[in-house]
Amino acid sequence: MRNAIVALFTLFLVLGLSVTLKRVKVAKDEESCLSTRSFALKLEPKPKNLFIPQCTLAGNYLKQQCDSENNICWCVDNTGKSITGTMVLGARPTACRMSWIERWYQRLQT
Repeated sequence: MRNAIVALFTLFLVLGLSVTLKRVKVAKDEESCLSTRSFALKLEPKPKNLFIPQCTLAGNYLKQQCDSENNICWCVDNTGKSITGTMVLGARPTACRMSWIERWYQRLQT
């Protein structure tokens, strides 16, 4: 039992370190989700209808972006560009291909 706990702890430690290292690398890219989000959050005064993108723990764009002020959701590609025909008013689009971890993470944010 003790070996299983140590193995599980080690696994979480390695995963956490790899996510942290990837976030640091992604944050340096000026077009990354983290950079775009950070820039938008620092704007003062905040422009009306400012959209702040949602990012994964690793710093990439969530495949499904939502603007809660306008009640609109849409799918994006890896670069954050909107995918044509996926915008939905008042609901979440079903066309976005999200892994279970992305769906879980997005639920945590809302």
